[in-house]
Amino acid sequence: MLKKKLNRENTLKNLFKLSTLSLALSATSVFANEITFNQRDTVGVSNLTFEQDSGGSANSIDFGTSGNMTSVVIKQSGDEDGETSSGNTATVELYTNSDTTSFDASEGATRGDDWKTFSATFDGDNNVLAFSLGTAGDATQYNDVDIDLAVTGDDNSLTHTIANGLSGDSLQFGGVVNGNDNTVVATLGAVGDIAFNYDIQGNENSLTATLAGATGGRTVDISLNGNSNVWTATANSTDGILNVSAEGSNITGTNTQGGPNAELQLEVNQTGLAALAITTTQSGANGYADVTVNAVGGGAFTLTQAGANARFVGDINLASGGAATITQ
Repeated sequence: MLKKKLNRENTLKNLFKLSTLSLALSATSVFANEITFNQRDTVGVSNLTFEQDSGGSANSIDFGTSGNMTSVVIKQSGDEDGETSSGNTATVELYTNSDTTSFDASEGATRGDDWKTFSATFDGDNNVLAFSLGTAGDATQYNDVDIDLAVTGDDNSLTHTIANGLSGDSLQFGGVVNGNDNTVVATLGAVGDIAFNYDIQGNENSLTATLAGATGGRTVDISLNGNSNVWTATANSTDGILNVSAEGSNITGTNTQGGPNAELQLEVNQTGLAALAITTTQSGANGYADVTVNAVGGGAFTLTQAGANARFVGDINLASGGAATITQ
C-alpha cells in the first residue's frame, strides 16, 4: 500500500516537469468548472494552456506563477445556447522574474528568445478577468512580455495591473472587446517601453487606462466604435504618443499627457445627434496635437497645452451650438 501511494505521488510530481502542460475541461452540464494552479519558482513547465469549453456556467480559473514560464494561454467559453450569462472568472498573477525561456518548445511562437507571452479569450456575458503582471515590491519582475486579450460578450469586467519591469524591458499589450456594457481598467506602472493597444466595438463601454512615466517610451492606441462609449487615457512619459479614434453617437473622452515631447493623434466622428465632450491636457514642453473632429450633433472640444513650444494642427467641424477651445 505504501509503495502504491509513493508511486502515485511521484506520478503527480512528474506532471509538472513537462515542457508543456495543457489543462482542458469540456463541460456538458450547467455545473461550474474550476482550475486552480498556483505554483511559484516554476522550473520545468515552459508553456501552459488552460481551456474551459462552452456548456458550463460560472467557470473559474485561479492562476499564479513565477519563474521561467514562457507561454500561458487561457480560453473560456460561454453557454452553448448563448441565452444565459456565462459568469466566468479568471484571476491571473504572473511573476515571470526570470530571463530563462524555452521558445524552441513553443509551437507557433511569434517572439524572440527573450520574450514571454500571455493570451486569453473569453466568450459570453458577465465574465470577470483580473490580470496582474509583476508586483510593486520587486523591480525585476519580467523581461519582455507580449499580452493579447480578446473578449466577446456583454457586461464583462476586465482589470489589468502591470508593475515594475526594468528600464530596458518591453511590454506589448493588446486588447479586443466586442460587446456592450463592458468595463476595462488598466493601470501600468513605471516600466520600460510600452505599446498599449485597445480596440472596443459595441455600445456603452468604458475604458480607463493609466500609464505611469518612466525611462522608456509610451505608445497608446485606443479605438472605440459604437454609441455612448467613454474613455479616460492618462499617458505620462517622455516622447509619449497617444492615438485615439472614436466613432458613434454620444462620445465622451478625456486625454491627459504628462512629460515633454508628448504627441496626440485624435480622430473623432460623431454620427448622431447626441452629446460630444472631449477634453485633452498636455502639460509638458513641446506638446503636439493633431486633431480631427466631425460632430453632426455639436458638443464641446477642449485642448489645453500648458507647456512651452506647443503645437496644434486641427480640422474641427462642429454643428451649430458646438464649441471648440484651444489654449496654449
